[in-house]
Amino acid sequence: MSSIKSGFTPPLSVHLAGWAALIVYEISMYYFVFSTFSSVSRYATYYGLNISLFYLHAYGLNLAFDQRKLPYLRAAGWVLAEILLYVVVNNLLDQLIYSKTGPVKFLDFKKNFISLPFFRGIYMMGLSTLCWAFVRMINYRKTAMEAERQSLISAKQNAELERNLALSQNAFLQQQINPHMLFNSLHFIQANISKQSTRLASEGVMLLADVMRYSLEGADPSGYTTLENEIEQVKNIISLSALHKDGRQYLDLDISGDFSSVKVLPLLLVTLTENVLKHGDLSDPRDPANIRISIDKNQQLSYISSNKKNEIHKPGYGLGIGNTLTRLETAYPGKYQFDTRQAGQYFHLTLKLSLLP
Repeated sequence: MSSIKSGFTPPLSVHLAGWAALIVYEISMYYFVFSTFSSVSRYATYYGLNISLFYLHAYGLNLAFDQRKLPYLRAAGWVLAEILLYVVVNNLLDQLIYSKTGPVKFLDFKKNFISLPFFRGIYMMGLSTLCWAFVRMINYRKTAMEAERQSLISAKQNAELERNLALSQNAFLQQQINPHMLFNSLHFIQANISKQSTRLASEGVMLLADVMRYSLEGADPSGYTTLENEIEQVKNIISLSALHKDGRQYLDLDISGDFSSVKVLPLLLVTLTENVLKHGDLSDPRDPANIRISIDKNQQLSYISSNKKNEIHKPGYGLGIGNTLTRLETAYPGKYQFDTRQAGQYFHLTLKLSLLP
């Protein structure tokens, strides 16, 4: 509460102009009714008293309402003390002035225009209360607007921090995706160079370079890439894996839909596909692995894979799926369904993801 009164304060010129207007109005009305003026000293004395009451009352209201305990009771006590003090001082001034010059004209002025001291005091305190409430309302609104502005700034900063954290997490998880494929690819290239199979080695280098470049640079400034680029890299890692195995890799890839105008997290489908290539048994032409990728007109992406599990346990099993779940929850909370299940020797994975903005 105390922060409110320290805000807007009308400048001195506004105070002077307001009092000048009030005094001119009242004296003019008195002259219009009685066709006479009182002395300057009398006006100065009584308007000085009234102006003092005005500011004393505003000060008292600030004291009362800047306290949290019983502000209205404090204000009521202050008003009673003020009006009592005003009536006493006013009567003392009456006696002081009229004992010298006579009361007739000035008493007429008091009775016919200013009225009794009590009602004049109520009148001045009413004006003071209105002005105090107006200034306090302005300060309250300024305080509320400043608090809202700070809240918006804080919310914006928090949103930016969360976005930067999400981007950092995605970048970190992306760097965990391809080491296995990188080492296998380098081993394959080294082996084929040793065998002087330069065509296969060159093809492997080109595919690996494309995949690694996509891994490092595939995302746009928002952290996403086109689904078309993602699908292309899925094909690349399948081709690269087939090179490692001298073509003895059996996997049916079924792709359908328009992927050109849709964006997705980079390496999302690549990671799931790499999991199939790394942990699946793809050596039986009678029992190939299956990967189906599709998107419908409502931008609902579907990735379904089914493969026989490799009997040889390889390290890192489940790491790719765990990373994928973390990235999905960060980027698409509430917009995806992810299911894995094992049936005997077979592993099945289904991802349904809404890519609507």
